[in-house]
Amino acid sequence: MITQGLTLGMMYPCLNGSWVTMVVVHNKGSQYETMEDEYGCNRYSNIQRLLDLGRCTGRSHNDPRNIDMRYLEELSRSLG
Repeated sequence: MITQGLTLGMMYPCLNGSWVTMVVVHNKGSQYETMEDEYGCNRYSNIQRLLDLGRCTGRSHNDPRNIDMRYLEELSRSLG
């Protein structure tokens, strides 16, 4: 179970196998909070939107640029 949202400055794997670093927060603390990666792609980052967490804004849930949710689940397990 995922217990936290994305973290600024952290690297995450995408479904296409690439890795991105979160560099800027937008709409901090709101339901629509996003984080932007170094390439300018915004992803939902707030745990309140668990079903959208890591998804690129305006993209489908299976877009290859989305963050791989399996990584977020493993990270949450390791952090306890």
